Amino acid sequence: MRILLIFSIFLLDFLISSKLSSPNPNAYKIVAKIRDDLADGIDSKNKTALEEVLFDVYTFDMCRGARSSFNRSQIIEHMMKTKVKVQPFAIEKIPYSDEDLIVLISWTKTSKGPKQYFRHTIRRDDEKYRIFHSNKMNC
Repeated sequence: MRILLIFSIFLLDFLISSKLSSPNPNAYKIVAKIRDDLADGIDSKNKTALEEVLFDVYTFDMCRGARSSFNRSQIIEHMMKTKVKVQPFAIEKIPYSDEDLIVLISWTKTSKGPKQYFRHTIRRDDEKYRIFHSNKMNC
């Protein structure tokens, strides 16, 4: 009886931990929708530059020290100027519970300086994801 109880506890622990570490299957759809919504209203020539921005996904607390804020048009302008080579999204790290709030970290590197990090808070509004707030971060 004890062996069965111990085995059941280990099995339950394994199932819970594997469920928590697996990526959300809807995350791919959410990221694709974000990319489409951010490119909305930009002509096809500049849309490619926007698509080439590298995003990585973190939580709010990953890097502190935000100094300046940018509005949506400034962020899109920044994205189109940087033209960073695209890399896979860290899909499993999207911090959300109800698909209404997502935080992304983008970075750029110029030839004259270190990487610059930008944290973008993205919220869903009327079935579209929009940049709600962005900060340049000092990490």
